[in-house]
Amino acid sequence: MNRKFTGRLILAVAFICTILFIQSIPTSFAWYQASSNAHGQIVNAMTSDLMNINLGKVEYKQNGKISVSVTVKNISPVSIPLKVEWLLNNEVINTSSTQLKQKSSFVSKLDDVQFPSSSQNSLKCRIVGFNEGYISETMSIPLDQGIASEGANNNESKP
Repeated sequence: MNRKFTGRLILAVAFICTILFIQSIPTSFAWYQASSNAHGQIVNAMTSDLMNINLGKVEYKQNGKISVSVTVKNISPVSIPLKVEWLLNNEVINTSSTQLKQKSSFVSKLDDVQFPSSSQNSLKCRIVGFNEGYISETMSIPLDQGIASEGANNNESKP
């Protein structure tokens, strides 16, 4: 029995020494020398990447009134909550909003608005998208004082 025990002890010591020897030999350098590199850049989308905005022509009507429209087309792959505000003298005079789906268009029209005083020569259209202002574009629409005053004067001269 003493001989069996000694034999098993020698085998156990040899096994442990073999394990320790194998652990100390570097078998693969790939784990330590392999590397991976990735390069890229994160860029926020611009308004022109998400939608096309087209301002309509200003229509000058009788009584010094004007009409104008703006068309917004969604060219992005996501639906955009959109709000269009018309401002005159920095006061909101009309607001329209919609959920602009993919590839669809929205027209906001400002009809028969009294032309501003001669000190104000532009109307503004503010487009806000994604409710938190991720898209926030303000466009100034120049107004021709001469044409508008002619329309107002023509109407005043008639009885």
